[in-house]
Amino acid sequence: MVFGWDKSVHKLSLEKTLSLPQGTYPQDVAVSKDDRTIYVTGQLSNKLVAVDVATGKTSQANVGAYPFAVVVSKDGKTAYVSNQGDKTLSVMSVDGLSVTPRSTITVGTHPNRMLIDAQHNRMFVANGDSDSISVIDMTKNTVTNTISVQPFRGAHAGTQPNNLALSSNGNTLYVTNGGNNDVAVINVSDKEKFGRIEGLIPTGWYPIGVQVTPDNQLLITSAKGLGTGPNKGTDPSNPNNHPYIENQLLGTLEIVPSPSEDKLEKYTKQVNDNNGFKQQNKVRGFNKESTGTIVPRFVGESSPIKHIIYIVKENRTYDQVLGDLKNPDGTPRGNGDPSITLFGNSSDDEQSVDW
Repeated sequence: MVFGWDKSVHKLSLEKTLSLPQGTYPQDVAVSKDDRTIYVTGQLSNKLVAVDVATGKTSQANVGAYPFAVVVSKDGKTAYVSNQGDKTLSVMSVDGLSVTPRSTITVGTHPNRMLIDAQHNRMFVANGDSDSISVIDMTKNTVTNTISVQPFRGAHAGTQPNNLALSSNGNTLYVTNGGNNDVAVINVSDKEKFGRIEGLIPTGWYPIGVQVTPDNQLLITSAKGLGTGPNKGTDPSNPNNHPYIENQLLGTLEIVPSPSEDKLEKYTKQVNDNNGFKQQNKVRGFNKESTGTIVPRFVGESSPIKHIIYIVKENRTYDQVLGDLKNPDGTPRGNGDPSITLFGNSSDDEQSVDW
Protein backbone atom coordinates (compact mmCIF):
# COMPACT_ATOMS: atom_id res chain seq x y z
CA MET A 1 0.00 0.00 0.00
CA VAL A 2 1.22 3.50 -0.85
CA PHE A 3 0.11 6.36 1.37
CA GLY A 4 0.36 10.10 0.77
CA TRP A 5 0.33 12.99 3.25
CA ASP A 6 -2.72 15.20 2.89
CA LYS A 7 -1.60 18.65 4.11
CA SER A 8 -5.12 20.06 4.13
CA VAL A 9 -6.31 17.67 6.82
CA HIS A 10 -2.91 16.67 8.26
CA LYS A 11 -3.30 12.93 7.81
CA LEU A 12 -2.22 10.04 5.62
CA SER A 13 -4.48 8.81 2.87
CA LEU A 14 -4.26 5.63 0.79
CA GLU A 15 -3.17 6.39 -2.78
CA LYS A 16 -2.77 2.93 -4.30
CA THR A 17 -2.22 -0.75 -3.58
CA LEU A 18 0.62 -2.60 -5.31
CA SER A 19 0.63 -6.38 -5.68
CA LEU A 20 3.65 -8.57 -4.91
CA PRO A 21 4.51 -12.04 -6.26
CA GLN A 22 2.63 -14.80 -4.47
CA GLY A 23 4.46 -16.21 -1.46
CA THR A 24 6.58 -13.11 -0.87
CA TYR A 25 5.55 -12.50 2.75
CA PRO A 26 6.77 -8.87 2.76
CA GLN A 27 8.74 -7.82 5.81
CA ASP A 28 10.39 -4.43 5.18
CA VAL A 29 10.56 -1.72 2.53
CA ALA A 30 13.03 0.89 1.28
CA VAL A 31 12.52 3.57 -1.36
CA SER A 32 14.85 4.41 -4.25
CA LYS A 33 16.55 7.78 -4.41
CA ASP A 34 14.14 9.04 -7.09
CA ASP A 35 11.05 7.72 -5.21
CA ARG A 36 10.02 5.65 -8.24
CA THR A 37 10.88 2.18 -6.96
CA ILE A 38 10.12 0.35 -3.72
CA TYR A 39 12.39 -2.48 -2.57
CA VAL A 40 10.69 -5.14 -0.46
CA THR A 41 12.18 -8.09 1.46
CA GLY A 42 10.31 -11.37 0.94
CA GLN A 43 10.87 -13.34 4.12
CA LEU A 44 9.41 -16.61 2.83
CA SER A 45 10.51 -16.32 -0.79
CA ASN A 46 14.09 -15.36 0.21
CA LYS A 47 14.09 -12.61 -2.39
CA LEU A 48 14.43 -8.86 -2.71
CA VAL A 49 11.51 -7.57 -4.77
CA ALA A 50 11.63 -4.32 -6.73
CA VAL A 51 8.26 -2.65 -7.42
CA ASP A 52 7.69 0.20 -9.88
CA VAL A 53 5.38 2.63 -8.07
CA ALA A 54 3.79 4.01 -11.24
CA THR A 55 3.10 0.77 -13.11
CA GLY A 56 3.16 -1.90 -10.40
CA LYS A 57 5.63 -3.99 -12.39
CA THR A 58 7.97 -6.14 -10.30
CA SER A 59 11.28 -7.95 -10.53
CA GLN A 60 13.14 -9.96 -7.92
CA ALA A 61 16.48 -11.52 -7.05
CA ASN A 62 17.65 -14.10 -4.54
CA VAL A 63 19.07 -13.04 -1.18
CA GLY A 64 19.89 -15.07 1.95
CA ALA A 65 17.59 -17.06 4.23
CA TYR A 66 14.75 -15.22 5.93
CA PRO A 67 15.55 -11.67 4.82
CA PHE A 68 14.33 -9.07 7.29
CA ALA A 69 15.31 -5.43 6.70
CA VAL A 70 16.48 -3.50 3.64
CA VAL A 71 18.25 -0.13 3.33
CA VAL A 72 19.50 1.75 0.28
CA SER A 73 22.83 3.59 0.10
CA LYS A 74 22.97 7.37 -0.21
CA ASP A 75 23.81 7.22 -3.93
CA GLY A 76 20.84 4.88 -4.48
CA LYS A 77 22.94 2.23 -6.26
CA THR A 78 23.25 -0.38 -3.52
CA ALA A 79 20.70 -2.14 -1.33
CA TYR A 80 21.64 -4.05 1.81
CA VAL A 81 19.42 -6.86 3.10
CA SER A 82 19.78 -8.45 6.54
CA ASN A 83 19.34 -12.25 6.41
CA GLN A 84 18.22 -13.54 9.78
CA GLY A 85 18.69 -17.20 8.81
CA ASP A 86 22.20 -16.80 7.39
CA LYS A 87 24.07 -14.38 9.71
CA THR A 88 24.73 -12.31 6.60
CA LEU A 89 23.91 -9.17 4.70
CA SER A 90 23.20 -9.45 0.98
CA VAL A 91 24.73 -6.60 -1.01
CA MET A 92 22.61 -5.89 -4.10
CA SER A 93 23.16 -3.60 -7.08
CA VAL A 94 19.89 -1.78 -7.74
CA ASP A 95 18.70 0.54 -10.48
CA GLY A 96 14.94 0.80 -10.80
CA LEU A 97 13.66 -2.71 -11.49
CA SER A 98 17.18 -4.00 -12.06
CA VAL A 99 18.20 -5.97 -8.94
CA THR A 100 21.46 -7.97 -9.03
CA PRO A 101 23.22 -9.87 -6.21
CA ARG A 102 26.74 -8.61 -5.70
CA SER A 103 28.29 -10.00 -2.52
CA THR A 104 27.60 -11.02 1.08
CA ILE A 105 28.91 -9.74 4.40
CA THR A 106 29.08 -12.05 7.42
CA VAL A 107 27.82 -10.42 10.61
CA GLY A 108 26.37 -11.67 13.92
CA THR A 109 23.49 -14.03 14.61
CA HIS A 110 19.96 -12.96 13.64
CA PRO A 111 20.79 -9.56 12.10
CA ASN A 112 17.75 -7.30 12.00
CA ARG A 113 17.77 -3.51 11.67
CA MET A 114 20.50 -1.58 9.83
CA LEU A 115 21.37 2.11 10.06
CA ILE A 116 23.44 3.98 7.47
CA ASP A 117 25.76 6.76 8.65
CA ALA A 118 26.35 8.40 5.26
CA GLN A 119 28.60 11.09 6.76
CA HIS A 120 31.20 8.48 7.73
CA ASN A 121 30.46 5.90 4.97
CA ARG A 122 29.56 3.27 7.52
CA MET A 123 26.59 1.21 8.58
CA PHE A 124 25.53 -0.24 11.92
CA VAL A 125 23.79 -3.63 12.09
CA ALA A 126 21.90 -4.91 15.15
CA ASN A 127 22.58 -8.62 15.74
CA GLY A 128 19.62 -9.69 17.84
CA ASP A 129 20.94 -13.05 19.08
CA SER A 130 24.63 -12.14 19.34
CA ASP A 131 23.93 -9.11 21.53
CA SER A 132 26.22 -7.05 19.35
CA ILE A 133 26.39 -4.31 16.73
CA SER A 134 28.42 -4.88 13.56
CA VAL A 135 30.06 -1.79 12.05
CA ILE A 136 30.38 -1.96 8.24
CA ASP A 137 32.78 0.08 6.11
CA MET A 138 30.51 0.84 3.13
CA THR A 139 33.41 1.69 0.83
CA LYS A 140 34.82 -1.85 1.21
CA ASN A 141 31.71 -3.69 2.46
CA THR A 142 33.64 -5.26 5.31
CA VAL A 143 33.12 -5.44 9.08
CA THR A 144 35.53 -3.09 10.81
CA ASN A 145 34.28 -3.32 14.41
CA THR A 146 31.90 -5.32 16.58
CA ILE A 147 30.36 -3.52 19.56
CA SER A 148 29.09 -5.68 22.42
CA VAL A 149 25.88 -4.59 24.15
CA GLN A 150 26.06 -7.31 26.81
CA PRO A 151 25.15 -5.84 30.22
CA PHE A 152 28.23 -7.37 31.87
CA ARG A 153 31.08 -9.72 31.02
CA GLY A 154 29.96 -13.33 30.78
CA ALA A 155 26.27 -12.52 30.45
CA HIS A 156 24.11 -15.04 28.65
CA ALA A 157 22.43 -13.99 25.42
CA GLY A 158 19.23 -12.04 25.88
CA THR A 159 19.92 -8.33 25.41
CA GLN A 160 18.26 -8.55 21.96
CA PRO A 161 19.30 -5.31 20.22
CA ASN A 162 16.66 -4.57 17.62
CA ASN A 163 16.81 -0.94 16.45
CA LEU A 164 19.23 1.95 16.07
CA ALA A 165 19.44 5.73 15.79
CA LEU A 166 22.20 8.34 15.59
CA SER A 167 22.46 11.69 17.33
CA SER A 168 22.26 14.71 15.03
CA ASN A 169 26.06 15.13 15.11
CA GLY A 170 26.65 11.42 14.42
CA ASN A 171 28.78 10.96 17.54
CA THR A 172 26.35 8.87 19.58
CA LEU A 173 24.57 5.65 18.66
CA TYR A 174 21.35 4.73 20.44
CA VAL A 175 20.39 1.04 20.52
CA THR A 176 17.10 -0.38 21.76
CA ASN A 177 17.71 -3.53 23.81
CA GLY A 178 14.39 -5.36 23.84
CA GLY A 179 15.44 -8.04 26.32
CA ASN A 180 16.81 -5.60 28.91
CA ASN A 181 14.18 -2.85 28.59
CA ASP A 182 16.69 -0.11 27.94
CA VAL A 183 18.38 2.03 25.30
CA ALA A 184 22.17 1.87 25.21
CA VAL A 185 24.02 5.14 24.63
CA ILE A 186 27.22 4.31 22.71
CA ASN A 187 30.21 6.47 21.79
CA VAL A 188 30.93 6.13 18.05
CA SER A 189 33.13 9.21 17.61
CA ASP A 190 36.22 9.06 19.84
CA LYS A 191 38.75 6.55 18.48
CA GLU A 192 39.99 5.66 21.96
CA LYS A 193 36.48 5.25 23.33
CA PHE A 194 34.77 3.98 20.16
CA GLY A 195 32.13 1.41 21.02
CA ARG A 196 32.07 2.30 24.69
CA ILE A 197 28.63 2.24 26.31
CA GLU A 198 28.33 5.59 28.07
CA GLY A 199 25.12 4.66 29.83
CA LEU A 200 21.66 3.11 29.64
CA ILE A 201 18.21 4.72 29.48
CA PRO A 202 15.31 2.80 31.11
CA THR A 203 12.27 2.15 28.93
CA GLY A 204 8.95 0.33 28.96
CA TRP A 205 8.62 -3.38 28.29
CA TYR A 206 10.50 -4.51 25.17
CA PRO A 207 11.60 -1.33 23.35
CA ILE A 208 11.59 -1.75 19.58
CA GLY A 209 12.11 1.74 18.14
CA VAL A 210 14.15 4.89 18.73
CA GLN A 211 14.38 8.14 16.79
CA VAL A 212 16.21 11.41 17.45
CA THR A 213 14.41 14.71 16.86
CA PRO A 214 16.22 17.77 15.44
CA ASP A 215 16.41 19.22 18.97
CA ASN A 216 18.03 15.98 20.24
CA GLN A 217 15.07 14.50 22.06
CA LEU A 218 14.69 10.73 21.96
CA LEU A 219 11.44 9.13 20.85
CA ILE A 220 11.37 5.57 22.22
CA THR A 221 8.60 3.07 21.51
CA SER A 222 8.05 -0.02 23.67
CA ALA A 223 5.97 -2.83 22.16
CA LYS A 224 4.47 -4.10 25.43
CA GLY A 225 4.34 -0.79 27.27
CA LEU A 226 3.76 -1.24 30.99
CA GLY A 227 2.62 -4.84 30.68
CA THR A 228 -0.74 -6.34 31.62
CA GLY A 229 -2.83 -7.06 34.67
CA PRO A 230 -5.42 -9.78 35.31
CA ASN A 231 -7.53 -10.40 32.22
CA LYS A 232 -10.72 -9.95 34.17
CA GLY A 233 -13.59 -8.22 32.39
CA THR A 234 -14.92 -4.91 33.62
CA ASP A 235 -18.59 -5.81 33.12
CA PRO A 236 -19.92 -6.97 36.55
CA SER A 237 -22.98 -8.52 34.89
CA ASN A 238 -20.78 -10.84 32.84
CA PRO A 239 -18.23 -12.53 35.13
CA ASN A 240 -17.03 -14.76 32.28
CA ASN A 241 -15.94 -11.82 30.16
CA HIS A 242 -12.18 -12.26 29.98
CA PRO A 243 -10.48 -10.13 27.30
CA TYR A 244 -7.83 -11.77 25.13
CA ILE A 245 -4.53 -11.15 26.89
CA GLU A 246 -2.82 -9.56 23.86
CA ASN A 247 -5.59 -6.96 23.69
CA GLN A 248 -4.42 -5.71 27.07
CA LEU A 249 -0.93 -4.89 25.84
CA LEU A 250 -0.74 -1.18 25.13
CA GLY A 251 2.50 0.04 23.59
CA THR A 252 4.05 3.26 24.86
CA LEU A 253 5.95 6.20 23.40
CA GLU A 254 8.50 7.93 25.62
CA ILE A 255 9.86 11.39 24.89
CA VAL A 256 13.23 11.69 26.60
CA PRO A 257 15.43 14.80 26.38
CA SER A 258 19.01 13.88 25.52
CA PRO A 259 20.36 13.19 29.02
CA SER A 260 23.23 15.07 30.62
CA GLU A 261 26.15 13.07 32.01
CA ASP A 262 24.70 13.22 35.53
CA LYS A 263 21.22 12.26 34.35
CA LEU A 264 22.57 9.37 32.29
CA GLU A 265 24.41 8.09 35.36
CA LYS A 266 21.12 8.01 37.30
CA TYR A 267 19.34 6.34 34.39
CA THR A 268 22.05 3.68 34.21
CA LYS A 269 21.74 2.96 37.92
CA GLN A 270 17.99 2.53 37.48
CA VAL A 271 18.48 0.04 34.61
CA ASN A 272 21.06 -1.90 36.64
CA ASP A 273 18.73 -2.01 39.64
CA ASN A 274 15.75 -3.04 37.50
CA ASN A 275 17.66 -5.95 35.97
CA GLY A 276 20.04 -6.88 38.75
CA PHE A 277 23.06 -6.09 36.56
CA LYS A 278 25.05 -4.50 39.39
CA GLN A 279 24.78 -7.63 41.53
CA GLN A 280 25.66 -9.78 38.53
CA ASN A 281 28.91 -7.90 38.05
CA LYS A 282 29.86 -8.53 41.68
CA VAL A 283 28.89 -12.19 41.93
CA ARG A 284 31.68 -14.67 41.27
CA GLY A 285 32.35 -18.33 42.01
CA PHE A 286 28.91 -19.77 42.79
CA ASN A 287 28.80 -23.18 44.40
CA LYS A 288 27.37 -25.22 41.53
CA GLU A 289 25.97 -27.81 43.97
CA SER A 290 24.07 -25.30 46.08
CA THR A 291 20.33 -25.02 45.74
CA GLY A 292 19.31 -21.64 44.39
CA THR A 293 15.93 -20.28 43.48
CA ILE A 294 13.65 -22.04 40.99
CA VAL A 295 14.68 -19.54 38.30
CA PRO A 296 18.36 -18.59 38.84
CA ARG A 297 18.73 -14.86 39.39
CA PHE A 298 22.40 -14.63 38.50
CA VAL A 299 24.76 -16.29 36.04
CA GLY A 300 26.30 -19.31 37.73
CA GLU A 301 23.53 -19.95 40.26
CA SER A 302 22.03 -23.41 40.47
CA SER A 303 18.40 -24.47 40.49
CA PRO A 304 16.59 -27.47 41.98
CA ILE A 305 15.14 -28.08 38.51
CA LYS A 306 17.23 -30.68 36.69
CA HIS A 307 15.15 -31.37 33.58
CA ILE A 308 12.77 -29.28 31.51
CA ILE A 309 10.12 -30.68 29.17
CA TYR A 310 9.11 -28.07 26.64
CA ILE A 311 5.67 -28.54 25.08
CA VAL A 312 4.58 -26.28 22.23
CA LYS A 313 0.80 -26.09 21.84
CA GLU A 314 0.42 -22.94 19.78
CA ASN A 315 -2.87 -21.21 20.64
CA ARG A 316 -4.45 -24.43 21.94
CA THR A 317 -6.50 -24.89 25.09
CA TYR A 318 -6.05 -27.75 27.54
CA ASP A 319 -9.24 -29.42 26.30
CA GLN A 320 -8.22 -29.32 22.64
CA VAL A 321 -5.06 -31.33 23.33
CA LEU A 322 -5.52 -33.15 26.65
CA GLY A 323 -9.30 -33.17 27.13
CA ASP A 324 -9.57 -36.97 26.77
CA LEU A 325 -6.54 -37.86 28.93
CA LYS A 326 -7.41 -40.80 31.25
CA ASN A 327 -5.87 -42.81 34.06
CA PRO A 328 -5.20 -46.56 33.54
CA ASP A 329 -8.52 -47.36 35.22
CA GLY A 330 -10.39 -45.21 32.68
CA THR A 331 -11.15 -42.28 34.96
CA PRO A 332 -10.37 -38.76 33.70
CA ARG A 333 -6.85 -37.67 34.58
CA GLY A 334 -7.63 -33.99 34.48
CA ASN A 335 -10.54 -31.59 34.38
CA GLY A 336 -10.99 -31.91 30.64
CA ASP A 337 -13.86 -32.10 28.18
CA PRO A 338 -13.28 -34.87 25.58
CA SER A 339 -16.12 -33.57 23.41
CA ILE A 340 -13.98 -30.65 22.27
CA THR A 341 -10.67 -32.50 21.99
CA LEU A 342 -9.11 -31.98 18.55
CA PHE A 343 -5.76 -33.74 18.92
CA GLY A 344 -6.58 -36.55 21.31
CA ASN A 345 -5.77 -40.23 21.76
CA SER A 346 -8.51 -41.58 19.50
CA SER A 347 -7.28 -44.18 16.99
CA ASP A 348 -9.76 -42.76 14.47
CA ASP A 349 -8.11 -39.33 14.62
CA GLU A 350 -5.55 -39.03 11.80
CA GLN A 351 -3.89 -36.16 13.67
CA SER A 352 -3.95 -38.01 17.00
CA VAL A 353 -1.12 -37.91 19.49
CA ASP A 354 -0.18 -41.18 21.19
CA TRP A 355 -0.04 -40.26 24.83
